[in-house]
Amino acid sequence: MVLGCRDLERGNAAATAIQRATGTTRVAVLRLDVADQQSIRSAVRAFKHTYDRLDVLINNAAVYTAARRLTPDGLEVMLATNHLGPFLLTTLLYDPAELPTPSRILTLTAPSTTELTFDDLQGTQHWRAVRAFGASKMCNLLCTCELARRLAGTGVTVNAVHPGLVRSDFMQEAAAPIRWLLKLVSSTPEQAAAGPVYLASSPAVADVTGTFFKGTQPIAASPYAHAPAVQQRLWRVSAKLTHVA
Repeated sequence: MVLGCRDLERGNAAATAIQRATGTTRVAVLRLDVADQQSIRSAVRAFKHTYDRLDVLINNAAVYTAARRLTPDGLEVMLATNHLGPFLLTTLLYDPAELPTPSRILTLTAPSTTELTFDDLQGTQHWRAVRAFGASKMCNLLCTCELARRLAGTGVTVNAVHPGLVRSDFMQEAAAPIRWLLKLVSSTPEQAAAGPVYLASSPAVADVTGTFFKGTQPIAASPYAHAPAVQQRLWRVSAKLTHVA
């Protein structure tokens, strides 16, 4: 198991906790900040130099900000962290010339219904935090469907999973009443992890691809997420913003 972490101190603490809980010593930590494209490229090079296979990729990083901010690459931070970072990481790890098969790709996301404004994808003209976050989650759903189509028949499956509301500091920049309400209805991290762990390991879903799950159960994504023209347009835009072929 390799943990890609922005904060190495916290990553090492998580690795130690996993080792104590499972008895395994095979947990490594890799420096990775998905909001920074140079960090992603460096992490992929380091991973490929050390390991010769990839069984499961779980894209879990996400951020919510109340104000519009930019990454070191000059990109809006929620779009960069929640979508473009995982997009770049996945496309670099799954080079068509060296696909690690069989393999599973999971992206943790949410049941967004936000339609994209391609002329203002980064909110330079009109900014609303909730809409920007919803758009980044829709990007996850659209690219899951598109990547599943592109990798059909290769042995690599691609799915999205909504873990539900999780008790964490994720929404710390939201208004206090929202944070209080979310705390009341959120599950523990251990409960939320059950779905991704099942999808990453169960033989029952080994051949399932292009599907959106809530926990361990398939659910319907917004019809907009299934629009091929939107999927392909987003793919082209994402490739341009991340400088990949």
